[in-house]
Amino acid sequence: MDLQRANETLHGLSRAYQEGRLQQGEYRQRRRQLLDGLADSAAITHRNGVSPRRAEPSSNQALQTGAGRWRLGLLVIGVVLVLTLVGLLLGGVFDV
Repeated sequence: MDLQRANETLHGLSRAYQEGRLQQGEYRQRRRQLLDGLADSAAITHRNGVSPRRAEPSSNQALQTGAGRWRLGLLVIGVVLVLTLVGLLLGGVFDV
């Protein structure tokens, strides 16, 4: 499929989705298939291609690592310092 025909097909898919003739999942699937087929047929390689995303660790996994515990400790110290400063400032304001 040439680029012009692929572009026309993409516009048609877009119109069908906007007019409600396609559900979002079907629109995305057909668009992905069209673009994948176009890239495969043209042997297109992207200079700055997107690499697969790595899964971000969950909060529990992050806390189990040393870096996660270190950040949590710094956060706790920071919160305690801020609360202490606020308490000192408010305590000085309300002295009678």
